[in-house]
This record gives sequence, structure tokens and C-alpha cells, in this order.
Amino acid sequence: MRNIRVHIVLISCVVVLLGGLLARGYLHSTRVIEPLREAVEAVPGVAEVNLVPGEQVVKIALHQSAYLSEIVPLVQKSLAAFGGQFTLELMDEPTAEQRDALRRMMFVVEEAILQGSFQDMEALLQEMAQEYGQELTLAVDRSYVYIQLRDGEGHLNRVIGRGGTELGVSS
Repeated sequence: MRNIRVHIVLISCVVVLLGGLLARGYLHSTRVIEPLREAVEAVPGVAEVNLVPGEQVVKIALHQSAYLSEIVPLVQKSLAAFGGQFTLELMDEPTAEQRDALRRMMFVVEEAILQGSFQDMEALLQEMAQEYGQELTLAVDRSYVYIQLRDGEGHLNRVIGRGGTELGVSS
């Protein structure tokens, strides 16, 4: 019993611990991260998927011709299949004009959400988009208001929850 070498025992414990951590990271990557990325990339209209390391944040970029109202529910369904609480963020490249237009549009959107007057909202948002030289794609479902602004220089995508919350955005 006295011949036990403490430094060998300590080194063995450290090696086993490091091996376990590396194996855990590899298994998490091959069993969760890559299948999740593949499932989201398989959604038609998704151009790019980025997963934030150490967080449950999934960032997606859309093809120029994609419709938010069709893609976001499909991506959310794919994320739900993996369990956990994932945060979905949209990557876009807005111009200054698009940001200004959205700031003005948000007053109309918030008012429409509170009053339930979405027909009036559509006409007002179309008028604002034209003032800024933007092509507007607007959609509404039971949960969200989807706004897409495009021009020759950039694109802006926003998903506003009908409860006033906004889907994450990464510019």
C-alpha cells in the first residue's frame, strides 16, 4: 500500500478527465450539432446556418427570393425536434434606408397588433416602403408579423411576435 505513487494517480485522473471531456465534445458535435445544422439547412430557402458555440442560438440567412412566413415555421419545427430551447436569429444586411423605413413601420405594426387592424397596416406599410424605394413583402399569421424589405443594395428581415416580441436579429 505504501508504494502508491501519488503523482502517477493524479496524472492518470487528469488524463481520464481530459479524455472524457474530449469524448463528450466530439459526441455532442456529431450527435447534436451537425444533425441540427443539416436539418435547418434542409429547409427550402435557408442559405446559411451558423450555430453559436456554447449557446443554443441558431442564426440563419435566407435566399433573396425566400419568404419568411414560409421558412420560419419550418425552421422552428426542425429546432423543436431536437428539444431544448433554441433561439432563432435572422442574419440580414440592411441599408440605412431600410433601417429608417423599419423604424417608421414599427409604429404602424405595433398599433395594428394592439388593435387587430391588419388590413390598414398593409396599405400604410406599402406606402412607406415606396417612399423609401423598397420592395415590401408582408405576411401575418396567428403568431407573427413578417416584414421583408429589399432593394438593390441590401435586405432586411424581421419577424415581430403578435405579443410584441421580436425574433432575434443579427446584422
